[in-house]
Amino acid sequence: MSDGNLFKRDLKDYKYTMDVVGNYSEQLRKYISNKFGYSNEDSRSILREVVSSSKPVDPMVTFNHRDSSGDMHVDDIPLTKYIKDVKDSNEVLVPSFTAYTHPSSTKSLHAEFLGINIAKRKVEKKEAFKAKQLGDNDKYIYFNTLQKTRKIFNNSLSGSYASKSTILYNPTAHYTLTSMTRAVASIGNSVSESIVAGNKQLKDSEAMMNLVVATVASIDTVKVGIVMERYGLHVPSSDEVMDMLLYSSRKYFKDESKESIVKEYLDSCSGIELAAVMYTNDLYHTRKYNDKFIRKFIGDMSLRMTGGSSEPVKVIQGMDEDILNLVHHICASDIAGKNIVYGTLKNNEDTMFDVWYSEYVKNCEDKGLDIMERSDYDKEHYVIVDAIASTALHVRDSLRKYKMLIEVFYNSDVLPIGIVHIREMLRDVITLSDTDSTTSAYDEWVEWYFGKVYVSDETIALAASIMFINTQLIDHNIKVFARNMNIEDKLMGLLAMKNEFFWISFTVANVSKHYYASTYIQEGNVYADIDLEIKGVHLISSAGYQDIVKAAHGMMDEINHKLLKNETIDVVEYIERVVSYEKYMLDKLNSGNINVFKSDKIKEAEAYKLDDKSKTPYIHHVLWEEVFKSTYGDAGLPTYNVIKIPTKLTSKKKLADYVASIENDTIRENLSKFLVKYKKEALGTFRIPLSIAVNGLPKEIVSSIDKYRMVVDSLNVMYIILETLGVYRKPDMLFSEMNIVGG
Repeated sequence: MSDGNLFKRDLKDYKYTMDVVGNYSEQLRKYISNKFGYSNEDSRSILREVVSSSKPVDPMVTFNHRDSSGDMHVDDIPLTKYIKDVKDSNEVLVPSFTAYTHPSSTKSLHAEFLGINIAKRKVEKKEAFKAKQLGDNDKYIYFNTLQKTRKIFNNSLSGSYASKSTILYNPTAHYTLTSMTRAVASIGNSVSESIVAGNKQLKDSEAMMNLVVATVASIDTVKVGIVMERYGLHVPSSDEVMDMLLYSSRKYFKDESKESIVKEYLDSCSGIELAAVMYTNDLYHTRKYNDKFIRKFIGDMSLRMTGGSSEPVKVIQGMDEDILNLVHHICASDIAGKNIVYGTLKNNEDTMFDVWYSEYVKNCEDKGLDIMERSDYDKEHYVIVDAIASTALHVRDSLRKYKMLIEVFYNSDVLPIGIVHIREMLRDVITLSDTDSTTSAYDEWVEWYFGKVYVSDETIALAASIMFINTQLIDHNIKVFARNMNIEDKLMGLLAMKNEFFWISFTVANVSKHYYASTYIQEGNVYADIDLEIKGVHLISSAGYQDIVKAAHGMMDEINHKLLKNETIDVVEYIERVVSYEKYMLDKLNSGNINVFKSDKIKEAEAYKLDDKSKTPYIHHVLWEEVFKSTYGDAGLPTYNVIKIPTKLTSKKKLADYVASIENDTIRENLSKFLVKYKKEALGTFRIPLSIAVNGLPKEIVSSIDKYRMVVDSLNVMYIILETLGVYRKPDMLFSEMNIVGG
């Protein structure tokens, strides 16, 4: 195990354990030995008899096999032989069960392409962060665009594999990338739930028993015993372990008869084995039964320190990168808004400050800012470097005190159960998950330690420490997974989930994949002020009426800042704002302001593929020509710009009543003929030529506008924000019609 970061092993210590039959046999043997009190040899004999009499079926695998000449063949072999052949051939086996030639035998051109792109993207991301911290927005946009483009290039390879229209078409490769990405994200989700919340996906009694047996069969009882005694940990009873299991399983089922079978097996386990089941991959339940111990463990590693080293630069250079990332969270106030880059450091402070000061001077010159004297600059930054180095040493030394605890209970080879069924997992701390990402909440730990949830340097440090432990163990479990795919050492680091964002607040909307958050730290870079992060098309609302969109984004940013400052959010105030914008929109509509409508184009008839042009947008040109042109003027021939006006004319009766209400005889008669001619029973939208609309909307069209729909569509982003605050609009009513606030 690495002495720098104790939550991960040295790569050579991750073992290939893809022995399905052997692992199953050992777990079953251990179960027989514990449950019935047999010796190891007797339990093996009984196991052989059970297997012989039950005659388990080894399922057949049908697969495409490519020989050395590149020709494809279809083969059928038993599953266990398939796995054994892959292992004996030193091939890579991915979650989709496709086997690949190991890169030590044949290099992949695509892998080399990705490797180059990944390396270049890493450099560009660092340059983007540097520019952001220095306040150079132009450079930030430039490098951020470059790194995003690299990401698109990388992702496009997977898309090409799935597309028959490209020469790279290779569906198994697409399945491979997708299955690996989802497996990694699923590991992240299951590890987070287990470590942070003690929540395991025990969807049935078999899963419950499997977790217990797999853990008991894999532990080193001598080491567990030493850890329990050394740290004075509580030895749980079988009742307490059963309560721990029920804490998760009650989310999915209740079956007392089958649960009693698990309890009987727990009764046969030793205290050491029960402790392993309780504490393995579970910091939450370790805390539950060892509150003072975990309080000191987490509290110690969350402290900001100073004066801990006479050679701070040397300390920083030799420190594990992930520990430094944690230190940046602990010392966030010290380095907020500063470009702290260690890749440029040499072996002495003078060289480091030469680099930093030259960057500082250039940035000031570019912006026309006053330049701080070198001596004052150095004095200020020596304090920062001292805090970083001293805190890093303290974190490392604090972790060393718990080295054996970490090795025995958290660096386990047993991955959290239920990874393959993660979609159905009921989650406690995972607030967001996608194909390649996962987000965890740590507010419950802050409340446990401080008594309430609030934002301060200390609470950020505490949350970051739990986040550090969690993300390191995610990385450890991914490495266990990678090794069992037979990934070579130098590529093990590519399969990872890095700690990318630290959000002070995270607010999720009811709409899928919609949220807004406050980014305080990104990949170790601490921002001078929180950065608004918005995801989801309805919250971004780039196509909406921009006055309202800007106001909505301002609301989200304001909410984030209130949370940062531990201020109370006045919900009524935000409702009043929404009411004012509803009235604002109604005033715009009543005054005939066309800026509130979305724009579009009507193209020439030949541009539409359908032969029946009445079923294309072109019919709106015909409508203008045959109904409104004689009264309001010629719009010319398509292509031309139009504005889209939603109407209330969504049914045959509503349309008939509307036609009858038109005072202009010519328009009324022309519209009646048009509707019959083109068999129209509704006109949900009018597309009015922009050249006409700029001089005012026809009054016949103004009367048809669905103002309610316009207001609701325009203010949807604000309604979503109010929903995140627990306030919902009644169906078919505006907030201004609900009379819940004054005015």
